[in-house]
Amino acid sequence: NPHDPYFEGRHFESRVGSIVFAELSRRRGLDQLAMRQVYANGQTMGQHGDWHQDSNQVDDWTFLDSANPRWLSDQWVGATYFANETGQQRRVNFQSKAAVIFPSHLWHYREAPNAQASFMRTTIAFKLRRQTSKT
Repeated sequence: NPHDPYFEGRHFESRVGSIVFAELSRRRGLDQLAMRQVYANGQTMGQHGDWHQDSNQVDDWTFLDSANPRWLSDQWVGATYFANETGQQRRVNFQSKAAVIFPSHLWHYREAPNAQASFMRTTIAFKLRRQTSKT
């Protein structure tokens, strides 16, 4: 819930962000990332997402974390699709204990799980903004 005080402001960022976001910044060669929002998404059979952008700002990034402890993507599907500026698409299979970080301006959508999945496909979405130093 983006309006839950636990997830707003510095409380959550101080508990999780200082470790996670520093590592993300280091690995991706980004300046320090600051969390703007965090929330959970869930999908069951038939709930396909629509193509969308999380932001149109070049300094915004999305960190999408799989919250399912077990997921059989070859049986239950539930991939995330990305498209670049030319419309070329790329499929990223949903996997348990995995995450993907991408520029928030990329168009993407989530594929719904199929009828074989007996539970919800769940992700935690971290919306981040690159903080540039003012020199």
